[in-house]
Amino acid sequence: MDKLLKLEYMAKDMDILFRATGSEMQYNVYFPGVIDGVNSLIDGLVELSDGLQAVLELYPDDSISARLDEIAAYFEDVISYYNSDDGDSIKTTFIGRLTPGFQLFHKDLSSYFFKISRLKKAVVLGVDHCSSDIEKLVDTDKCRLAAFFSSNPEQCGKNINGIPIFGVEELPFFQYDYLIKTQSVYHDDLASEEHSVIELSEYLNYYENKIHMIYSSYLSRKSPIDGFITGLSYAEVGIDPAYLNGDVLNAAVSSQDLYYDYLWAEMFVHDQRINSGIKYALIGMCYYSFEYELIKSRYKNRACFYYPVFRSFRDQSDQEKINKYKSFEQLASEIFVKDYPIHLYHLFRGLYQPAFDEMTSRFMDNEEIRQGKAQAERDCNKDYPDTVRNNTRILRKYLSLLKSKNIIPVIVVCPTSSHYSGHFSQRLKDEFYSIINSLKSEFDLFILDYFDCIEFFDRDFYDCSHLNQAGAQKFSKMLNKRLKEILTS
Repeated sequence: MDKLLKLEYMAKDMDILFRATGSEMQYNVYFPGVIDGVNSLIDGLVELSDGLQAVLELYPDDSISARLDEIAAYFEDVISYYNSDDGDSIKTTFIGRLTPGFQLFHKDLSSYFFKISRLKKAVVLGVDHCSSDIEKLVDTDKCRLAAFFSSNPEQCGKNINGIPIFGVEELPFFQYDYLIKTQSVYHDDLASEEHSVIELSEYLNYYENKIHMIYSSYLSRKSPIDGFITGLSYAEVGIDPAYLNGDVLNAAVSSQDLYYDYLWAEMFVHDQRINSGIKYALIGMCYYSFEYELIKSRYKNRACFYYPVFRSFRDQSDQEKINKYKSFEQLASEIFVKDYPIHLYHLFRGLYQPAFDEMTSRFMDNEEIRQGKAQAERDCNKDYPDTVRNNTRILRKYLSLLKSKNIIPVIVVCPTSSHYSGHFSQRLKDEFYSIINSLKSEFDLFILDYFDCIEFFDRDFYDCSHLNQAGAQKFSKMLNKRLKEILTS
């Protein structure tokens, strides 16, 4: 254990004992518990002084030495008053001089240790499934993780990777600079203006598992990719890159619109680490893609999930969310490692990934079959000419970007079940193809439409319009054959 931290733990324990002993002393200075407390504090001061001497020899500090001498003198006075049976002087000296004197010493000691280590201290409030990996977030060149605090008595006295867990009631007696909170609304009364508070629960307002998985995968890559996928949920669950030739990054996300499709594509093709080998882009679309805009949909709150990646909100009116994230980001930059979003993804993915895997591995049931018509009618209930014009401009911009990099654009419409496709609007399908055909006159693009492909059956879907894992494997293999033909033509 770090020697300086060990001495700080000792000082913290003494601070707590000072308060407890002083409280009991208010009633009777001769209580056995009071006398035991005073004796324990004297023993603690001797041990703390012995430990500090080695540090002071290397890093002399007259003020720390003077504080120690002052506290020792106060203890001598207390002992003298006990010997002379002067209860009032015992109480006045212990409570009025010794206790506040030690509190000042404790603060000075923390400042002294900072001068030596040049490292600020962070503590974690709340012990949960994330705790064992929080240490990976902290940049050891900027800060040290000093302690965990928990309200669960069964956790107290244990440690996480060698870092001790204390009871939450001990937090006010610990000297630290940053408080990392792992749980929302968790002992808010313990935070003070003296400390910077980083709420990991607040970050969850900007966290979407798939977006962070994509971003984490993107940041971790060291070599060029062969292709990438964008789109909304149909391509997210329906195209499995493991069954496509080469290294392909799937950046399709539930409820994602063409605006964010373009931002992913722009990020990939402008990054020299990965763009030199990109041969194609699979643009996942559905017949209502031109009618759909995330910030105008019932899923508009999902737009904030993209801010950590692209640093922009389409709806600038939500300035409060922007400011909150910037505040989090500023604090995170002070003590976290540079690539902390990757580590946060690994911290949080356990909250979401199992449920997603379970959902996409199951088979469509009778209730979902019955919902097929209603779902198709909801998705077709769109008629937004301005949105269509705007999305057409975005897709044109997307295709122009790919053309400038000699990347082949392949528009893919994923399979849906007959219970959904059989009730879909012909008007939206005609509108979709009208726009796509007009763009084909400007760009060399391919359209692979499997919307109502008869080779897919109920067992290939987990709901009326999304392929399950087995269906995705089947479709991806089928898609890969067509891609080979396109790339070699």
